[in-house]
Amino acid sequence: MDSARARRELSDDNKLEVIHNLQCLLTFGKLPRGSIQATATRLGINRKTVSSIWNGFITQGSSPSKKAGRVGRKLHYTPDHVTQLVQAVPQEQRTTMRDISVATGLSLGTICRNLKAGTLQRRSSRLKPMLTDATRAERVGFCRSHVRRIAATSLAEAGDKKLDNVFLTFQAVMRLVLEHNGGNQFRLPHMNKAAMRRAGTLMANVICPVSLLQ
Repeated sequence: MDSARARRELSDDNKLEVIHNLQCLLTFGKLPRGSIQATATRLGINRKTVSSIWNGFITQGSSPSKKAGRVGRKLHYTPDHVTQLVQAVPQEQRTTMRDISVATGLSLGTICRNLKAGTLQRRSSRLKPMLTDATRAERVGFCRSHVRRIAATSLAEAGDKKLDNVFLTFQAVMRLVLEHNGGNQFRLPHMNKAAMRRAGTLMANVICPVSLLQ
């Protein structure tokens, strides 16, 4: 218990050691005269401390710390006080934690801690009805009204060859972007795709060296 002696309070293990030493000295359920002083001397503890630990063990069956609930930083706002402050704020000023902080003068940390502790509870006034078949159809109709039908027609008119050419050019440009470290100081690539297609040598994808990706 050398480390404990240097501190003001004893740990639970140290208290149990004191109690165990005194229990070993019991004779017919009583401590012989001088037992407390002998234990205090052996363990290097003040006699009054040993006596207090033993008396607490006899009366309560344990020797709990008397500091629990009495030490530490005191709460500036009690849970009841926080609840009263928040309830006094009009509902339209309670939409966000920052609004509550401004209206009540409470810090954001205080509000957040009380939310986690359950003192304050989040509420939502928004109605969130379940979707029905009718509302789903209405939503789909709304989305379809914004689709440009000419886009689908243009893709069909372009044909597979045109789309393949665009996709290959796009890949070649992306490779040049990587080669120029994200810059655009380069000429657009010309791959002679029509000639390669006639010769049957047109690739499906543009090869990109692994070194450009590292």
